Amino acid sequence: MLFVYRLLTRILYPFVYVYLKWRQKKGKEHTSRLKERFGYATASKTKGHVVWIHAASVGEVMSVLSLSEQILFTYPDISLLITTGTLTGSQIVTARLTDKRVIHQFVPVDVVCCVQRFLTHWKPKIAIFVESELWPNLIILTKKSGAKTILLNAKLSHRSFQKWQKCTSFARRILSTFDAIYPQSLGVLVRMHSLGITDALYLGHLKFAADPLTIDSDITEKFQTKRPSFAAISTYHEEEAILFQALRDLKAQFPNMLLLLAPRHPSRVSAIIAQASAHQLSCVLRTSNSPILPHHDIFILDSIGELALILEMTDLAFLGGTLVPVGGHNPIEPVLKGCALMVGPSRENIEEICEKLLPCLETVYTKEDVVHCVSAWMIHAEYKKNKLHHVKVLMHENGSVMNRVMENLHPHFKEALI
Repeated sequence: MLFVYRLLTRILYPFVYVYLKWRQKKGKEHTSRLKERFGYATASKTKGHVVWIHAASVGEVMSVLSLSEQILFTYPDISLLITTGTLTGSQIVTARLTDKRVIHQFVPVDVVCCVQRFLTHWKPKIAIFVESELWPNLIILTKKSGAKTILLNAKLSHRSFQKWQKCTSFARRILSTFDAIYPQSLGVLVRMHSLGITDALYLGHLKFAADPLTIDSDITEKFQTKRPSFAAISTYHEEEAILFQALRDLKAQFPNMLLLLAPRHPSRVSAIIAQASAHQLSCVLRTSNSPILPHHDIFILDSIGELALILEMTDLAFLGGTLVPVGGHNPIEPVLKGCALMVGPSRENIEEICEKLLPCLETVYTKEDVVHCVSAWMIHAEYKKNKLHHVKVLMHENGSVMNRVMENLHPHFKEALI
């Protein structure tokens, strides 16, 4: 199976450049760093052994920020290489991890020559792959290079598990390459065991170990408002249509109601404003630096890395990607900021987290459900108090995840960094 995979990637290699150039034109690849995707380094190695963390996109990057800081503090003589596959992920790494020992590169495409070129330059001693980025060539060749390989916060949904069951030996070949696997839930642990990986160890969900999102207090003060509000994060076009209709209905009962909107893709802001206008709703953009005025109905967070801004302005948030067939996005960030959640039925990516978060959330299917939930939040103090109590309990119960992660990583670091 591995031979077939490598043959296919070699055959398709000439088309990879065309595909990446197309992504570059769409603004999805860096204009001057495309060569990194082919394994060519655009940064120099700093002193010390290289510890490599691969975090594919925004969610994974956010989950490893605190871990990265812990590693840099515990092992002061290492260089920390972080790879991502998206521009947004790279922007967050650059903005949040300012230590001079941190190097960012884009991950190479999963073609043998590109991966080998990358590994030859960086020579990582330890490679930590986060969540579900299981590229066969990248993982197997990294292990062959002599690096310790760790799969952290391993993610394996029911759908992915069913696919892996059709090629169990190939799945076992890839997963058995890792020196250690730490699943993000007990459900993933069980599925790993079913694939023959019996030495995986559950430590807790890494995203619970993240520090709550922060933002400069000067920015918060500039946009602060006492108006009743609720947030909607990582939203899509179809969800925004439902939310805008709900907002119109809510304003009949709460005329000053404000929607704090963080779209999944801020580049869509023009279309969002047009859609809001069609519902006779007025918007103000974060990047305009204008204060929220009484006639504004929606505050749009069209900047990167500032989600804390709107989560500090409310204590109720709708989780995007759950009213469309996407499977949901990270619900832990708003919970760590003390918010209860409204979540739609599409939860494939976050099903087990939502089970843990059940006392902190309400399920919504329609515009009417959103209206009912927000209204209850504004009117019934006991209902709100109960939900927020469960949020605090959950945060306390999961507060030691980082300690467990670092304790289990230490033996691998000690052996690799000799």
